[in-house]
Amino acid sequence: MRNRMNHNEPLCFSFNSSQYDCQLAVGVYQSIKETLCWMDQEILAWLASVDQVEDQIKAMDSKYL
Repeated sequence: MRNRMNHNEPLCFSFNSSQYDCQLAVGVYQSIKETLCWMDQEILAWLASVDQVEDQIKAMDSKYL
């Protein structure tokens, strides 16, 4: 995921095709949130105030699915 972001590759398309698929991005996002919670239980409250990932994924889903 890090390499895809660094090289400006699309994150919401499967690796071998141009078909829309956000499952990898959703999985990585959930792992990041889980790891942050291990470091600080209260970080999700702060994250909710600045985070737009879930909104963006919902917007992409409504556009492409």
